[in-house]
Amino acid sequence: MLACAPCLGCGVAIASGPAWVGMGDGRAQTRLQLDTTRVRSDGLVAGTTLTASHSDAQPIHIDDVRVRLGYGWQPAGLRLVARTAYEMGLGQPGGHHFDGTGMLVGAYADVGLRLTEGGHERNRYYLARADWDLFVALHGGMWSPPRGNGPRELFEWGLLFGVRFEVGSDLLGHTRDR
Repeated sequence: MLACAPCLGCGVAIASGPAWVGMGDGRAQTRLQLDTTRVRSDGLVAGTTLTASHSDAQPIHIDDVRVRLGYGWQPAGLRLVARTAYEMGLGQPGGHHFDGTGMLVGAYADVGLRLTEGGHERNRYYLARADWDLFVALHGGMWSPPRGNGPRELFEWGLLFGVRFEVGSDLLGHTRDR
């Protein structure tokens, strides 16, 4: 995915916040996200996510791996960015243990404030650009347990606060009004 940098944008984000699974207590979770996006325009967002949590019984451990596919917006003249996506994942819901690997189907949305201004002027060509965003995200989904764990699906939802770093280039990519 990161090999797409010359024609697209690639980003790394880290976010943390509370998450709830089923009727249990909230737990802290941390997500590491790797994304591929279009450079300086609205478009497809694809990525992978590692979700980690911790408890008294276990130190920090990876709960699940997710793939995301969605759409991102960068309104011209504003320092806001927004993304929505569908998520699919494999692993364990935080705070619950399946005897095997569960499957997640869910949704993700974030709104961010772009901290950097450079590299977004129309009618300019950039060999390289870098962006920093602060964002707030909501996510939710349904965990399906593996066979033999009973028919009980678990709903998960959470709130994340994070920072995202993206790099990109106009070298091979499409730009607005170039």
